[in-house]
Amino acid sequence: MERKKRKMTTEQALADAKKNADANIRAIEEKERNEAMNNEQQDSSVQVETEEAVEVTPKTNKKKSKGRRPSALDYAVIVLMREKGKALTVKEITDRVIAEGWNTQCKTPNVSLSVAMIREIAQKGEFSRFVKKSRGRYAIRYIDFGAERE
Repeated sequence: MERKKRKMTTEQALADAKKNADANIRAIEEKERNEAMNNEQQDSSVQVETEEAVEVTPKTNKKKSKGRRPSALDYAVIVLMREKGKALTVKEITDRVIAEGWNTQCKTPNVSLSVAMIREIAQKGEFSRFVKKSRGRYAIRYIDFGAERE
Protein backbone atom coordinates (compact mmCIF):
# COMPACT_ATOMS: atom_id res chain seq x y z
CA MET A 1 0.00 0.00 0.00
CA GLU A 2 1.22 3.35 -0.85
CA ARG A 3 0.69 6.12 1.56
CA LYS A 4 -0.59 9.29 0.14
CA LYS A 5 1.43 12.25 1.19
CA ARG A 6 -0.78 14.99 2.34
CA LYS A 7 0.35 18.43 1.39
CA MET A 8 -0.53 20.97 3.99
CA THR A 9 -0.97 24.56 3.16
CA THR A 10 0.27 27.34 5.38
CA GLU A 11 -3.28 28.20 6.42
CA GLN A 12 -3.98 24.59 7.45
CA ALA A 13 -0.73 24.39 9.43
CA LEU A 14 -1.55 27.61 11.25
CA ALA A 15 -5.07 26.40 11.99
CA ASP A 16 -3.74 23.10 13.41
CA ALA A 17 -1.15 24.92 15.55
CA LYS A 18 -3.82 27.30 16.90
CA LYS A 19 -6.12 24.36 17.67
CA ASN A 20 -3.32 22.57 19.61
CA ALA A 21 -2.36 25.75 21.48
CA ASP A 22 -5.98 26.41 22.49
CA ALA A 23 -6.33 22.82 23.75
CA ASN A 24 -3.13 23.19 25.82
CA ILE A 25 -4.33 26.49 27.31
CA ARG A 26 -7.68 24.96 28.28
CA ALA A 27 -5.93 22.01 29.95
CA ILE A 28 -3.62 24.31 31.94
CA GLU A 29 -6.53 26.52 33.06
CA GLU A 30 -8.51 23.47 34.17
CA LYS A 31 -5.55 22.14 36.15
CA GLU A 32 -5.09 25.51 37.88
CA ARG A 33 -8.81 25.63 38.79
CA ASN A 34 -8.62 22.12 40.28
CA GLU A 35 -5.52 23.03 42.31
CA ALA A 36 -7.17 26.22 43.58
CA MET A 37 -10.26 24.28 44.67
CA ASN A 38 -8.12 21.70 46.48
CA ASN A 39 -6.18 24.47 48.28
CA GLU A 40 -9.43 26.16 49.37
CA GLN A 41 -10.74 22.88 50.76
CA GLN A 42 -7.52 22.28 52.69
CA ASP A 43 -7.50 25.84 54.06
CA SER A 44 -11.09 25.60 55.26
CA SER A 45 -10.41 22.34 57.09
CA VAL A 46 -7.58 23.90 59.13
CA GLN A 47 -8.88 26.10 61.92
CA VAL A 48 -6.78 28.45 63.97
CA GLU A 49 -8.15 29.49 67.35
CA THR A 50 -6.03 32.58 67.91
CA GLU A 51 -3.42 34.49 65.99
CA GLU A 52 -0.94 34.05 68.83
CA ALA A 53 -1.12 30.29 68.55
CA VAL A 54 0.35 30.35 65.05
CA GLU A 55 4.00 31.16 64.79
CA VAL A 56 5.44 31.14 61.31
CA THR A 57 9.10 30.30 61.08
CA PRO A 58 11.06 30.16 57.85
CA LYS A 59 12.09 26.66 56.91
CA THR A 60 15.69 26.28 55.92
CA ASN A 61 17.58 23.18 54.92
CA LYS A 62 20.95 24.54 55.93
CA LYS A 63 23.02 22.40 58.23
CA LYS A 64 24.50 24.07 61.24
CA SER A 65 28.16 24.47 60.54
CA LYS A 66 30.56 23.41 63.24
CA GLY A 67 33.13 25.87 62.02
CA ARG A 68 35.68 25.68 59.27
CA ARG A 69 38.23 22.93 59.55
CA PRO A 70 41.76 24.37 59.53
CA SER A 71 43.58 23.87 56.25
CA ALA A 72 47.15 22.77 55.79
CA LEU A 73 48.11 26.41 55.24
CA ASP A 74 46.52 27.40 58.55
CA TYR A 75 48.57 24.74 60.31
CA ALA A 76 51.68 25.81 58.40
CA VAL A 77 51.23 29.38 59.68
CA ILE A 78 51.08 28.07 63.26
CA VAL A 79 54.20 25.95 62.76
CA LEU A 80 56.18 28.76 61.15
CA MET A 81 55.08 31.32 63.77
CA ARG A 82 56.60 29.08 66.43
CA GLU A 83 59.90 29.22 64.55
CA LYS A 84 59.91 33.06 64.75
CA GLY A 85 61.08 33.77 61.22
CA LYS A 86 63.34 30.77 60.72
CA ALA A 87 62.94 29.16 57.29
CA LEU A 88 62.00 25.49 57.19
CA THR A 89 62.00 22.97 54.38
CA VAL A 90 58.69 21.73 53.04
CA LYS A 91 59.37 18.30 54.54
CA GLU A 92 59.93 19.79 58.02
CA ILE A 93 56.80 21.93 57.75
CA THR A 94 54.72 18.97 56.55
CA ASP A 95 55.91 16.70 59.36
CA ARG A 96 55.09 19.33 61.97
CA VAL A 97 51.73 20.15 60.37
CA ILE A 98 50.71 16.49 60.43
CA ALA A 99 51.81 16.32 64.07
CA GLU A 100 49.62 19.40 64.73
CA GLY A 101 46.58 17.49 63.53
CA TRP A 102 46.21 17.98 59.78
CA ASN A 103 44.33 14.99 58.41
CA THR A 104 45.00 14.28 54.78
CA GLN A 105 44.25 11.42 52.45
CA CYS A 106 46.77 12.44 49.80
CA LYS A 107 49.79 10.28 49.08
CA THR A 108 52.16 13.22 48.75
CA PRO A 109 51.38 15.76 51.47
CA ASN A 110 54.76 17.48 50.92
CA VAL A 111 53.83 18.33 47.35
CA SER A 112 50.31 19.38 48.30
CA LEU A 113 51.53 21.78 50.96
CA SER A 114 54.31 23.15 48.76
CA VAL A 115 51.90 23.80 45.88
CA ALA A 116 49.42 25.48 48.22
CA MET A 117 52.11 27.81 49.62
CA ILE A 118 53.40 28.64 46.12
CA ARG A 119 49.85 29.36 44.97
CA GLU A 120 49.20 31.69 47.91
CA ILE A 121 52.46 33.56 47.29
CA ALA A 122 51.63 33.92 43.58
CA GLN A 123 48.05 35.07 44.17
CA LYS A 124 48.50 37.39 47.15
CA GLY A 125 52.02 38.62 46.52
CA GLU A 126 53.25 40.81 49.39
CA PHE A 127 50.05 40.11 51.34
CA SER A 128 50.78 36.38 51.45
CA ARG A 129 51.33 34.72 54.81
CA PHE A 130 54.47 33.01 53.51
CA VAL A 131 57.74 34.07 51.97
CA LYS A 132 60.01 31.81 49.95
CA LYS A 133 63.55 32.12 51.33
CA SER A 134 65.28 29.68 49.00
CA ARG A 135 64.50 26.60 46.99
CA GLY A 136 62.09 24.48 49.06
CA ARG A 137 62.44 26.67 52.18
CA TYR A 138 59.62 28.86 53.46
CA ALA A 139 59.17 31.20 56.39
CA ILE A 140 56.33 33.24 57.83
CA ARG A 141 56.11 36.77 56.47
CA TYR A 142 56.81 39.23 59.25
CA ILE A 143 54.07 41.81 59.54
CA ASP A 144 54.45 44.57 62.08
CA PHE A 145 50.99 45.94 62.71
CA GLY A 146 52.30 48.45 65.24
CA ALA A 147 54.71 50.15 62.84
CA GLU A 148 53.85 53.59 61.55
CA ARG A 149 53.41 54.01 57.83
CA GLU A 150 54.52 57.07 55.99
